[in-house]
Amino acid sequence: MWSRGEMVKSINKIAGDSKWWNGQHGMTLIETLIAMSILSIIASAFLTSMTTAAQTSFINHKRATAESLARSQIEYIKRQDYRVDLLYEKLPPESIPSGYDIEITVQRLNPRGDSTSNDDGLQKIIVTVTYHEDPVLTAEGYKCFQRY
Repeated sequence: MWSRGEMVKSINKIAGDSKWWNGQHGMTLIETLIAMSILSIIASAFLTSMTTAAQTSFINHKRATAESLARSQIEYIKRQDYRVDLLYEKLPPESIPSGYDIEITVQRLNPRGDSTSNDDGLQKIIVTVTYHEDPVLTAEGYKCFQRY
């Protein structure tokens, strides 16, 4: 067995008589504070990235829901009869998730160039989806009068 002194000498030899080792036992207060500072910086960066990831996930979910609602609303309007008064129905309230709302704007288009007061049978549908009154997505579609 090696004695304590022989062990310290062999460690010093391996460590190259480093000024950091020098046969000391344990860590100094400064070394502990530096290690804790480095660890807290790493933990802070990790928590910040996790918070950012959670926010990004929520934003993506909100946008995907809004896009699905907008597409559904446009298809719902296209299935309705053509209306000269531009008043189309919204989706049923039970199909709109809590916190979301849909605003419909319909514009008469004038492909013939005679005037917008004449209905040429073409309408532009603009659907805006909001979440707690903040606009999330605006989608556009067209509806035309079909003669059978």
